Amino acid sequence: MSEYILAVDIGTSNVKCMIARPDMTVLAEADSEYETLCTGAGRYEQDPELWWRHMILALQAAAAKAGVRTGEIGRIAVSSQAPTMLPVDAAGRPLGNALIWMDRRSDVKFTPYAPGSKQIIRIFVHPKNKGFINLETINIRWKQ
Repeated sequence: MSEYILAVDIGTSNVKCMIARPDMTVLAEADSEYETLCTGAGRYEQDPELWWRHMILALQAAAAKAGVRTGEIGRIAVSSQAPTMLPVDAAGRPLGNALIWMDRRSDVKFTPYAPGSKQIIRIFVHPKNKGFINLETINIRWKQ
């Protein structure tokens, strides 16, 4: 029976995997580091292929520590850094690197909006969390 739980956290500097029993007893944890690319001033990207490769490495290490075969994992929970923008094609394949939360290349285009102005708040504040600026919207508009 597939009873184990895999928790995956795709972070800024590594992927962390944890394997637990259904009662949430943690059996093992492992991580695998990758790099963030700085392609210029305020430009921070990550290769989504690295997320996948390092998730596999962390999963294999955690499974080995726990003595669990990956086929015995029946549930998966994933968290990730946000906001991150990864353009994909119609089939869901990445079109390039992901622009991660640290990326500020779109700031240049939107400098006419003074920080805190009503215009920027109206356009970019996340509708469900007034304290969170919706950087995905800014980056999507910048990408267009």
